Amino acid sequence: YHPTQSNARLRDFVTRGALSSECSHLPNGGGSDGYECNVCSSRMSPLPHPHTSGNMWLARCSYISKLVDPLALKEGKLPNKMNEEDPCNGRGRYLGEHWVHSHPSVRPCDLYPGKEFTWAHLRVPALGSWEKQLMKAPRFIFSEYVLPGMCMDEHPETLKVEEFIELRRQNYELLYDTSELEECWWGWGFLKQSIGA
Repeated sequence: YHPTQSNARLRDFVTRGALSSECSHLPNGGGSDGYECNVCSSRMSPLPHPHTSGNMWLARCSYISKLVDPLALKEGKLPNKMNEEDPCNGRGRYLGEHWVHSHPSVRPCDLYPGKEFTWAHLRVPALGSWEKQLMKAPRFIFSEYVLPGMCMDEHPETLKVEEFIELRRQNYELLYDTSELEECWWGWGFLKQSIGA
């Protein structure tokens, strides 16, 4: 952590979500839409890899128990490829922000309705209160998460809808030795919404 104004804004934003009453009452599938949420944050972004900027969230213990040990990278228990410092693929130190969304059974929700902030530290809402609106994430179509200049030079594949499924499968294979995507996988709804837009 570095004490800058932008970091203070991000920390305030992500903390308000993770500690909110909305996140503490995660949907369990009993609602009219049948959606179950097992991770909640102020903003979940599917690009360039599924993550929560600022790494503050609330999650169900039953889901967290499925994840790789968070110390596995430091202890050298993950494939070498995961050691690469790669912010666009959620590897190296960036695995921390990706970790909670790294399993294929994640069912993400987020709270912030605005489109101006999707990921990175760009256009984070101002300090203070903002309207929280619990919703299945990702809440916007694919193109809303593509940020000009971010990952476009070194890893343009992370920002292409046609590469999305293959990149997720590769990641699940690296971390969990599976590439199977169940019918209820969060990415299907996201892609259907994005392609149909």
